[in-house]
Amino acid sequence: MKVLQLAQQLKVLKVVQFTVAADGTKVLASASKHSAVSYAHAGEKIAQLELEVQQLLTKAGQVDTNPLQDGLTIPAEITRRQERQAALEQARVEIEARAQARYAVQLARHEAKLAVRAAKKERGETVRASPRQRRRPNPRTNTTSPTRKAGS
Repeated sequence: MKVLQLAQQLKVLKVVQFTVAADGTKVLASASKHSAVSYAHAGEKIAQLELEVQQLLTKAGQVDTNPLQDGLTIPAEITRRQERQAALEQARVEIEARAQARYAVQLARHEAKLAVRAAKKERGETVRASPRQRRRPNPRTNTTSPTRKAGS
């Protein structure tokens, strides 16, 4: 407790907000729940962004006949959407890689269990039915912080 009080007196720790401040720099580790995206949702968002880019390109072609909204710069909007699309595609790749790694581990465990069962059966021991394997139905990843996992 004395360490926390000393840290608070030195303005290195704020206990109230659970933020750590060192040399005046605050470090907060919070990611928006909206930045966590599932594989299926990422696919939907990618399709939506592709459609929006196509609409912006069409709008760019029609700029001579119809004036743009105030503050709308088509190249910047296209770039922003393409960057978001690239981030979502990277998130999907990461989710696929995690799923493959998880599958490899599960397959190795399953094969080990099958080997144990086969050995028991060979020795004449009773072999029980295998329980259902559980899986996470909706794996997610975080698009704002690649080091932080929203769930896998």
